[in-house]
Amino acid sequence: ALRLRVVAAMLLVLMSKAIAGLAMLSGLPGRDSGADFAEPPMLAFHAAPLPPAGAAAQAAARLQAALAGYHTLQVSLSASPPPDYRLDIAAADPAGTGLRATLTRGGNGELLWQKELGLAADPALATDALAAAVAGERGLIVADMRSRTGDSFAPGYPCSLKFYELRLTRARSDDLGDRVRDCLERSVALRPNDAPLLADLSFVRLAEAPPGEDGAADRAEARRLAERALLAGPQNGYAHKALARVYFHEGNCARGRVSMARAAELAPADPMVLLYGGAFLIGCGDAGGRTMLERSIALDPDGSGQAVATLAFADVRDGNPDGALARLRASRAAVNPRLQFEFVRALAAIRKGDPATARAKWLAIAREVDRDPDEVTGVVARFTTIPMIAEQAAAMFATIGIGKSGQGA
Repeated sequence: ALRLRVVAAMLLVLMSKAIAGLAMLSGLPGRDSGADFAEPPMLAFHAAPLPPAGAAAQAAARLQAALAGYHTLQVSLSASPPPDYRLDIAAADPAGTGLRATLTRGGNGELLWQKELGLAADPALATDALAAAVAGERGLIVADMRSRTGDSFAPGYPCSLKFYELRLTRARSDDLGDRVRDCLERSVALRPNDAPLLADLSFVRLAEAPPGEDGAADRAEARRLAERALLAGPQNGYAHKALARVYFHEGNCARGRVSMARAAELAPADPMVLLYGGAFLIGCGDAGGRTMLERSIALDPDGSGQAVATLAFADVRDGNPDGALARLRASRAAVNPRLQFEFVRALAAIRKGDPATARAKWLAIAREVDRDPDEVTGVVARFTTIPMIAEQAAAMFATIGIGKSGQGA
């Protein structure tokens, strides 16, 4: 009787997984795991036999590990249950000096993307950039899933997609932030031990916290959520990043550095982890922030606008306004964050002894975000979440009389 119950239970599990796979193949957003919660899509990773002496075999192993560090998908080495996507890796040449990556839909085998990867120059960077292109928040799978889920804020993966949109676009002028917070709270209620979801909700609560005592409750809740994320996923890079962010907002650079280093160790191929880590370290005056930001840019040049802007800010702050302006002109990002670039140009004008240009640019920025230009940190908060950068910018603007302590613009 016991064996029959065990067999029945196993059959029930297999049936539920099959239904989930069929749901995805029918175009539903995410893998339904019950209670109206959609799990991240499943990626089947398959590497063909590779020449053991070539660079391809090592690159394939690194790629598999890098993909496993992402929270945007689940990685499987099996084709059962049916995956949502399949990534096939093969040698690009008989000597194994390059890789060919092919991404297809798991259901019908539709080709989504194919790329040949040279490994001669920097195999680690090439492999990590491939992982970012497939699994990053700006990557192929997220883009494909976003096109399929549309405007859904359902708990689980559709909500995560909306969170990525909020974070990438800085769209804070409408109700997107409120809707993302609501769907994240519903998601966490259904999955109270999901480390990435807890980390994402911590991010939102911290971003929404007003300065001073008015935001104390939000900041305390962000800390509790980050600590819960770390307890639920001690080996999850996003949980460590969430706690690092709390430390940085508290002005505790020493603890923030430790947590951020651990996050980068666990998610070394994720340009978003490196972007936020590098930006906070720049705010703390840590030269290691430049290394993180430059790596983030190398992994995802098209999506590197925020990293470029942060490096340019550091150039201005450290006395090199011409270098900052040259960096902005050389940006390879597909879409540059215009307000952040104009913000840096205004600061560069201050450093170059042109207060009139700086004031004009700053007034234009303040009008666009509908804030008092003398509330410098409030204006800057509309396009960066790094409080130390806002404070350092306020000190620079104060030198030309902009700010509550100055004479205004």
